[in-house]
Amino acid sequence: MEDVRTVMNSPRTLYERGVRVIEARIGLISNNGPLLSHPGYFDMECQRRDPQIWNLHTSFPAVEGEKFDAEMDSYMAVIDHPGPPPSILRTNDRLVFMGDVSRLEETCRDRRWTLFGNAGLFYMWTLLTLERCRSIYSFHASTVYREDTNELLVMVGGPGAGKTVLMLEALMHRGYQLFSTEMTHFRVHDDGVTFFKGSMFDNIRPGSLLVDFPDVPARLGLKLPHFENVWGTKIAVNFEKVQTRADRLENPRVIILLPRIETGRQDVTIDRKVSEGKLRKALFDNLGEKASAQLQLYDGRVSVAPLDTQALAQRRLEAASALSGHPCIRQAVSILCGPQHCWNWAE
Repeated sequence: MEDVRTVMNSPRTLYERGVRVIEARIGLISNNGPLLSHPGYFDMECQRRDPQIWNLHTSFPAVEGEKFDAEMDSYMAVIDHPGPPPSILRTNDRLVFMGDVSRLEETCRDRRWTLFGNAGLFYMWTLLTLERCRSIYSFHASTVYREDTNELLVMVGGPGAGKTVLMLEALMHRGYQLFSTEMTHFRVHDDGVTFFKGSMFDNIRPGSLLVDFPDVPARLGLKLPHFENVWGTKIAVNFEKVQTRADRLENPRVIILLPRIETGRQDVTIDRKVSEGKLRKALFDNLGEKASAQLQLYDGRVSVAPLDTQALAQRRLEAASALSGHPCIRQAVSILCGPQHCWNWAE
C-alpha cells in the first residue's frame, strides 16, 4: 500500500490555496483542485444566495483568500487517491489526509461532517491553529451586544442548551445586535480582552421561527417554504441584517450566561452569582468541546481521533482561568427553565 509520502511525490499536479480565518493563515494543498475552491464550502456570496447548513460561514465569520507562502500558521493537505483506506498524519503545524476523497464527497449525504464542512476536519484544524498561533480561543456560544451600554452577553452552551431561544429573544425583543451565532472567539492580553465577531449564519429549526418567534422572518426578510415537520430539520438563516457594526470589541462589559432551556419545564432555577471556580470549569469544558473532539466524517465512514495536545489543553485552561477572573466579567449567571422564562435571569 502506498503511503502519503509516495503519493505526494508521484507525478501529479498539486494545487495550493491560502485562506485566512480571523487571524489564522492556513495553507491548503491538494491534487483535487476543485475541492479547495468548492463554493458550497467556502464562498460567502454563494451562502448568501442559497444558504446551506454545511457551509463554513455557519461556523466562522469569513474564510478569506490569503497569499500562500512558506510562513503560513499551518497547512492542511488532502491527497485524493483511490485504494488505500483513509489515513491521517499530523505534526505540530501540518495535517495530511489521504483517501478516496472524490468518492466520499460524491456519496456523502450530510456535508456538515466532511473535510471542509462546517463541523469537519478543516473546522477543527482552524480552531487549533487559532489557539496555537494567535492565542485566540473559541467558545461554543451565541453572543449579542448592546452598543448603548457596551454590554456583551455571551450565552455559553453545547447543543440543545437553548442558545438559539435566548439569541432570538435578545435580538427581537431586548435591543441587542448579533455578534456571533455559533462560535465566540476571544483573546486575553496585557491590555484586557478582545472579542472577535463570529458567524452571521445560524442553523435553526424552522419551528423556532414559525412558532416561537414568528416576527423573525419579516425582520430578516426571509421567505420560508412549507415544512411538513417544522421541528424535524434545520435551515441556515442569515442574520446579517441585525449584526453589530464592530468586528472587534475591546474590554466590553461581559455577562456570561450558562443556560439550560427545556421545553415544557415550568419551574425556574437561577444562580446570579456563579462562583469563579464553577465558571472556570464551565468555560474550560466548553472551550474543549469542539477543539478536542473526535470526529466521524462522511456519514460515519471515516473516524478522526482528537487532534488536541496536552500543551494546547493547558493553554486552554489558562485562558479560561484568565477570562473567568477578569474585571470585564460583570456577571455570570446560570439558568434552568422553559423557553417562556428564558429572560427571568435579567429581572
